[in-house]
Amino acid sequence: MKNKVIFILLTVLNIYILIYQKNILVSIAVFAVYLIGIYFIFTKSKNNTENINHKIIASITHDLKNPAIAHITAIELLLKGNFGKLTDMQVSYLNDLLNSCHNMLDMLVNLLWLYKFDNKMTAVNFSEFSFQSLLKEVFNENKLLFNTRHHKFNINDNYNEITVKADKMHIKRIISNIITNAVTHGLENSLIEISIDIEEDKLIFLVKNKGHYVSESLLKCILDKNEVFNQTSDSLSTGLGLYLSNSLLKLNGGKFLYNSAPDGINTFGFSITAVKVSQNSNDKELLNKNITI
Repeated sequence: MKNKVIFILLTVLNIYILIYQKNILVSIAVFAVYLIGIYFIFTKSKNNTENINHKIIASITHDLKNPAIAHITAIELLLKGNFGKLTDMQVSYLNDLLNSCHNMLDMLVNLLWLYKFDNKMTAVNFSEFSFQSLLKEVFNENKLLFNTRHHKFNINDNYNEITVKADKMHIKRIISNIITNAVTHGLENSLIEISIDIEEDKLIFLVKNKGHYVSESLLKCILDKNEVFNQTSDSLSTGLGLYLSNSLLKLNGGKFLYNSAPDGINTFGFSITAVKVSQNSNDKELLNKNITI
């Protein structure tokens, strides 16, 4: 309010000088003061907005994300029998609860990423890294989440190592989101096929699952932010994950890939530039294997 009064008075003063005093130099000086004032107020407002953004992120992390992690840890301890033997009904209930906690945590992580992305707080730190090693990291860190619906994973990869140049944390989040989508929407106890291939200078990563047919219009909606937030709460988490993946891929020079066949075979993945490919090796842990997490 105080700033508005000052600007109104400066404007009135400037008009008075021009009309009654007819002193152009003084009028220009007053106008310069006016512009300087606007600049400093805008800078202060921008800094205040950035501070608020950081406080919101810190609040979400502390008040929502950390408790969700604590809940997951506590449930896992119960399921391991650290506090006594459980009945079958208790185990079933806790597994359902654990599944819900994992989904909530995944949605919170995607919301944090999306918030940072929309507020241009997402820096891109390019580095060269092994794609296969990163995929293994994702599986190791998400064992319980990926096993919530008892899927089997078949990983088809004829390459010992493919080196890509991108933001490692971005690609890690993208891989996790795409596999989580297959787990969430794939039929329970079904097979999820993961393939890694090279086409020209591009690494092609695809995740295929058996689920329900998704129309072309709905697939396009998944990549539209406004449409994502119009989804029901049941599908919001997945929609956020795929929309975020598409956005992060654009920052890394990649392309989001998706297809849904009438028989319910759904494929999601991406292509990204490969800088080095090694194909010959006898020591591969994730080569054409059926694995159960």
